[in-house]
Amino acid sequence: MQGFKEGQLSGDIIYGMQNLLMAATAGFVAGRSLDAVQKILLEFFSTLQRYGVKLFIKLAMLLLSQIMVLKGGLHMSRISHLENMPNEGEILADASSAPKVFLDGKVYHLTRAFLFRQMDDESLHINISGAVAENYHQLDSTILMGYFFEGLASFLLARRSMLNRSSIADNESSIKLTARGLSVLKRMRCWSEHCCWNWEDKVLLLEAEHMYTLGDYDQASSLYDSAIRSAHDHKFIHGEAIACEVAGMFYHERGMHIKSYPYFVHSVKSYTKWGATAIATRVETFLRNVIRTSNAASAEAGGDATDILDHQLVATLDSTCTSPLVHLFATTSQGCKKKRCEAEV
Repeated sequence: MQGFKEGQLSGDIIYGMQNLLMAATAGFVAGRSLDAVQKILLEFFSTLQRYGVKLFIKLAMLLLSQIMVLKGGLHMSRISHLENMPNEGEILADASSAPKVFLDGKVYHLTRAFLFRQMDDESLHINISGAVAENYHQLDSTILMGYFFEGLASFLLARRSMLNRSSIADNESSIKLTARGLSVLKRMRCWSEHCCWNWEDKVLLLEAEHMYTLGDYDQASSLYDSAIRSAHDHKFIHGEAIACEVAGMFYHERGMHIKSYPYFVHSVKSYTKWGATAIATRVETFLRNVIRTSNAASAEAGGDATDILDHQLVATLDSTCTSPLVHLFATTSQGCKKKRCEAEV
């Protein structure tokens, strides 16, 4: 934002506008409130209109579309969010768009496919690293997050292939997907060595997913909690939300529904705090359906069908309530703290 102000004062429009877009992108990647990032983008478009130029407009429109999708749902990608501006589909269908525009679009599609749990076509959604290796500097913030979601999606799809095991192809797919997830994890570990503040929570979550994929459940459980704690300590609210939901699914898929509830609840609260209302609603709806199914099964087995858990869910989702995972935040993440102390010495 300081660069944007300096660009305005010096009359360097390109420098100023590039910095303003970078401020919005960095805020989005770091998990800043989606409303705050949207406000920066609207200032970006307003400034462009004032100068009568169209610098970086397609990249900014794709980011705005992604924010609106996370807030309002997948249908928002088909809407033009500003007057006389193209929508996401029109931008990505335009052959004159720069390669960076198409790659950012691919990253955003992968991100929403994972967050909305619509990972049905792996060939369409996953391969970010392959496209990056040939054409781009890898330390682009949007691309880096693309790697993270590539790793998460790879381990998720690997487990799905393992469950199918209906053919040799399924087994081979699982092996390839696990290898791809490990490749991303290796990169993340390298980046974490240089800046664990940014990458520790992501490394821990990918390690947890890897352990879950291997069937090492005790290790996975510990790593999920560490990932949540690290994201919380380093103020990555979206990382906290994602890690909580993934941990909740870990327990749910193993039949430990009661154990999964607090993770899902904290995930909903974190997604809501980030501003990703559509994702929060999806997780809350899933959780309510699980509770109702559990109650129905209890009644069918001759037990007392009760909505106590549903009442507890309503209570804990109240923003004034203490997080059900507050015990995880009693101590801070030790990894980065230790590295900072070593650096000071």
